[in-house]
Amino acid sequence: PPPPPLLPSPPPPVRDEATFENPRQAAAGIHHVFVNGTPAIDGGQPTGTRAGRALRRSPDGRTRAGSTETA
Repeated sequence: PPPPPLLPSPPPPVRDEATFENPRQAAAGIHHVFVNGTPAIDGGQPTGTRAGRALRRSPDGRTRAGSTETA
């Protein structure tokens, strides 16, 4: 007989914890985040690595990655 199908479990819920008093409070339920294959959040805590580049918006509204030059 064929093997039983794989049934993925639903992801854990993510809950916004930020408030007007504490707008930088991290969301609950995010345990691991990878940026370019490098852990940025591990076990719910920031790792301190900076593997990506910030997205900047140019005056014409387009998004550019990490550039400080004007378009």
